[in-house]
Amino acid sequence: GNGGKSRNKVGLTHQTILIYSKGKMKFFGDNAREEFAEGSLKTHFKNVDDEGRRYRDRTVNGKTYRYYADEGKRLGSVWTDCPAMAANSPICGETTGYPTQKPLSLLTRIIELTTEPEDSVLDPFCGSGSTLEAAAKLGRRWVGIDQSEVAFQISTNRMSKIQEAAETFDFMLGLESE
Repeated sequence: GNGGKSRNKVGLTHQTILIYSKGKMKFFGDNAREEFAEGSLKTHFKNVDDEGRRYRDRTVNGKTYRYYADEGKRLGSVWTDCPAMAANSPICGETTGYPTQKPLSLLTRIIELTTEPEDSVLDPFCGSGSTLEAAAKLGRRWVGIDQSEVAFQISTNRMSKIQEAAETFDFMLGLESE
């Protein structure tokens, strides 16, 4: 939603987020759902079960699957419900002014889907501290690293304002001395 316009090619309007794990990656995909589009609800979810829930049945290769409207659909790789930071507009309440800041809702979703409360979260390019704030608010231990003094200051200020951070704090952000 924040533009990626180009005059001579398709604009890049998404970002790729890399998620690494020590050992087998956990993913709690059943929680990764979004509402069906209104058109899909009207077109496909015409049946109602004994409990009053709208559903649709789909048969694929002889096997029938039931989908309930109120459960939503599994998320795809493009999440339109976590809007971009609107170019760090000052009217956005969470903006820190950091140029590549990600929305807290985005990092919260990623951490919820890939970690459990006793897990630790590492952001080796922590920038504005969105990942650190999301981890702290979700009760995860967190570690942030960045070589930029600007990032260090913004992340440190941001985390000092979060009460929950004191309970999950394990390491402080640091700069490599020159």
